[in-house]
Amino acid sequence: MADITLSSAVRNNLLSLQNTADLLGKTQERLATGLKVNSALDDPTAFFTAASLESRSGDLNRLLDSVGLGVQTVRAADTGIKAITDLVESAEAAARQALQASGPQTTSEVVGSSSASFNPQGLSEVAGTGASLTADAAAAVSSGNIAGDTVINVNGTDLGNGTDLLTAGAGANIADGDQLLIDVDGETFTVNFSNAATSTSITGNTLTIDLDGGGGADIDLLVSELDNLLGAAVTVSDPTDGQINFTGAATTDSIRIRDGAGTPTNKLGFGAIGIGADTTNRLVTQNADLDDLVNSGATLQVSFGGSNLGTLTFGEGTTDVQTRADLVSQLNALTGIDATLDGASIDISTTDANDADSAIVLTADSNTTLQTALGFTPDTGGGFVTTANPNNLLQQGAVTQGQTLDITIGSTTKNIVFGTAANQVSTLAELTTALSTTLNGSASVDGSGNISVSAANAGDVITLAGSADRTQFGLSGTETEFSTLINGTNAAFNQGDQLSIQIGSNSALQITFGTGTGEVNSIAELNSELGDLAGGLATLDNTTGAITVTADNTANSIIISEGPGNPAAAFGLTPNTFNPITTDSSDRAAREAEFNDLLTQIDQLARDASFNGNNLLQSDDLTVIFNEDATSSLTITGVDFDSGGLGINSAAADSFQQDANINAALSELDTAKRTLRSQAATFGSNLSVVEVREQFTKELTNVLETGAANLKLADSNEEGANLLALQTRQQLSSVALSLASQADQQVLRLF
Repeated sequence: MADITLSSAVRNNLLSLQNTADLLGKTQERLATGLKVNSALDDPTAFFTAASLESRSGDLNRLLDSVGLGVQTVRAADTGIKAITDLVESAEAAARQALQASGPQTTSEVVGSSSASFNPQGLSEVAGTGASLTADAAAAVSSGNIAGDTVINVNGTDLGNGTDLLTAGAGANIADGDQLLIDVDGETFTVNFSNAATSTSITGNTLTIDLDGGGGADIDLLVSELDNLLGAAVTVSDPTDGQINFTGAATTDSIRIRDGAGTPTNKLGFGAIGIGADTTNRLVTQNADLDDLVNSGATLQVSFGGSNLGTLTFGEGTTDVQTRADLVSQLNALTGIDATLDGASIDISTTDANDADSAIVLTADSNTTLQTALGFTPDTGGGFVTTANPNNLLQQGAVTQGQTLDITIGSTTKNIVFGTAANQVSTLAELTTALSTTLNGSASVDGSGNISVSAANAGDVITLAGSADRTQFGLSGTETEFSTLINGTNAAFNQGDQLSIQIGSNSALQITFGTGTGEVNSIAELNSELGDLAGGLATLDNTTGAITVTADNTANSIIISEGPGNPAAAFGLTPNTFNPITTDSSDRAAREAEFNDLLTQIDQLARDASFNGNNLLQSDDLTVIFNEDATSSLTITGVDFDSGGLGINSAAADSFQQDANINAALSELDTAKRTLRSQAATFGSNLSVVEVREQFTKELTNVLETGAANLKLADSNEEGANLLALQTRQQLSSVALSLASQADQQVLRLF
């Protein structure tokens, strides 16, 4: 507005007001931002200095993440060292245990084979042969004849030729759903009559008759199908037209005709058939006398050794005896009784073969009926009794009352007295019991009466004596039963056979078998010779005949040789030179395997001690940078801390068998422990440095940020006071401007 001329006063007041407005704006900006330096225009020096400090602080903050990763990497390595140290100490413990265990054992021993052909016990053994005594058997009784009829005939009523089953028969019409049951010796066959059947068929033990198929089923069809159903057990025929006849085989015990559904038995003409008045069961057996027992309800009491075992009842009830099979079954159900059907007889015995001294007693309420039906002969007391003690040695004539048998083995004697008094022997069972207590050996008797005696100690003399005839027990009757090595009953060697045993450089033991002076002809002489072996011990196994030779000095060899003959094989030996044998310690072998397993674990653990892809225990180096221009850093050198890097060598096969190898391993482990501890200290120091620098960086960052803030932040109190002063100045400037303007307006008063 160059055309407008302001007075000096107005212009000065206007400029003052404008300056105040500018200062007021700057003060308001500082209060709003909190900064007194918002741009380089405010204070270039402070602005750029603060920016530099903030930039460095940001760089250091970014380095803190890398430093933190470095801290964790060192900690991972330190943790791995601790774990590896534990494994090294475990390996050290395994090695020390191996060192404490007994080492390999060296033996110089020859053990004769258990299949040696020489049997020392055979020199003192007596075996009876040829006795013909009767062994003890169970108490038993057999009946006479209970077979009765050879066959069973069950004949129905003549219903007429070709009678249709649907028309009136003897009773009434056969109806749909009627069922006929036929029992043959307890096996049930079923006949179903049906209008719904598509055809007449047989499935297993079931016959289905189609009543109305093809003009209806007649009696002749039924007879034919029944014959097919029952097979070989029962033959079905119609000797007269319309009559059904059942004929049992010779072995058939009973036939029973009974109703299932309906009453077809009456309809087919079997209404009057059955034992006595028993038309419901319609039972027929082979033995008419047995049927009489059933009709009369007879009873039979069975006792043994004075004890009542039970009472059998004959009758028509489901638990009564009705057939021979029932009789055998119920006898077998009694404790200690064994009953069998043997053709026409029934045999009853006890189940214990040592019960020959007792008797089975059968007592009936009707002796005559029982005798007639079963064939048992009553005794004078009214019962039916087995013969007690049928196999008594005295009754057989093998010995007489009071005779004796004395068996001496070595220095012990067993005295046996035959007879029926207490503590005497009258049966083979009692003789077995008496022989079982023979001392210094064993004795037994078989079922034919042959006595066998053997000595517990090879070479013991067996002497047989007493008044009994020993030939009755298969013995020769000689007083002394004993054999020598040469020319005896059980001779094992020939005159002049030689066996030589030598241990190391000691004098050889020369054994010559024979009957001459200084020669061996008995077990006692053989044991005496073996006892003279120089430099060791030789023993004879009295059971197998094997000789075992052991050297006193385990470094000596054992030499087995033989002269004439081949006696070495008899003792399970082989002529040869046997060098000492060293056997590894199983305990040390186990510790060796454990040691190697621990080294494997050390290798695996060293591989696993990594963090963020860096493993200080696998030779990886770690450099941690502490400032923004990388002029300050720490490099941590990695180490190889698997078993090889620690200088621990795995144990070679069988190396722990030697103390020197174990001590060498312990030395390596000790060095490894020192290395681990030293490196742990180094890593600990490095970790401390890194953690200190990490904390320093955090604090320096804070200092830099604080310095930058100090350069840029405004003093809110000061700026508030400035704002108030500027506002006052603004108001005063406005008033001054107004006054200056009024002065210029004075000219208007002239007009």
